[in-house]
Amino acid sequence: MNFLKKLGAGANADIRVVHVMEPLRWELQTAYPAAMQLSDAIIKECRENAVKLVSEIEHELRQDCAPSSVDVLIKEGSIANELMIAADEFDADLVIVGSHGKSGIARFLLGSVSQAIAINSTRSILIARLNDNDGDQIAASEKEIRSIL
Repeated sequence: MNFLKKLGAGANADIRVVHVMEPLRWELQTAYPAAMQLSDAIIKECRENAVKLVSEIEHELRQDCAPSSVDVLIKEGSIANELMIAADEFDADLVIVGSHGKSGIARFLLGSVSQAIAINSTRSILIARLNDNDGDQIAASEKEIRSIL
């Protein structure tokens, strides 16, 4: 949120908050009834957490950024693909995604959503580095943005 405020983004803008849940891993989707109940419980909890998260973000945006409108969307599927689809459907002028700054083998094994979006999206993309100490804060939000390249 602080990052949006410092950029002057959000004021009088239409903002859509999108959270994408990846499909449950195949290892948990088995024919065993106990495992199916567990996977159903996990999916339910993930959905509840997603609703709570986007509701909190929506509230903060309304309070701190004075947008024209804020709406939220929860999707399931490939994170990068679903975010790009949502951006196109919303006709977004700017897509802001976070980056945890993984490199090397971690990026190879886990992939990079922000990298996939930057390479494949037809929209303007802003990749905001997340602070390693607190995943909810953007590192740049602690200081004034004075130089833009």
